[in-house]
Amino acid sequence: MMFFPVIPGALFIMNCIVEVQTLITGSGGLEWQKNSPGKVFFIKPESFLASFIWENYLTQSIYVYNYLMLGTDPIAVGHTMSDSLLTKTFWRKNLEKAGAYVAPELAFWDGPAKTLTIKDKSRKEKAIIKVNDGYLGAGDKILKDFELGTNKDY
Repeated sequence: MMFFPVIPGALFIMNCIVEVQTLITGSGGLEWQKNSPGKVFFIKPESFLASFIWENYLTQSIYVYNYLMLGTDPIAVGHTMSDSLLTKTFWRKNLEKAGAYVAPELAFWDGPAKTLTIKDKSRKEKAIIKVNDGYLGAGDKILKDFELGTNKDY
């Protein structure tokens, strides 16, 4: 709380610098905001003033939201950077256990053990590789017309 008066001002100054860089270089913003499936949440308003106010709100809201929702719990704060407990494996297991429909799992890569378990070797028209601890589709890859268990480089 003792930094409350300082942090909003510092974030405002940081956004001013980013806006000036954007005007000079013609680019700006975080790459994941522009190219992720969740980009709809980061579209700026068209006018310069509204866009600037929106950018300041967005920058500060991330920190305010995380603090209000998570407090200082180290596991919860860690999950703002990378999912370590609530991974896709966790959700798949619990959704299947509850009887929910989940897409079929063709294969599973266990990174730490460096093992690939192929569950379905039949030819597929399309499959999506999901990064276990990915967020908003980051790292996902779509494969078209492929066959599991081959040495083909995808």
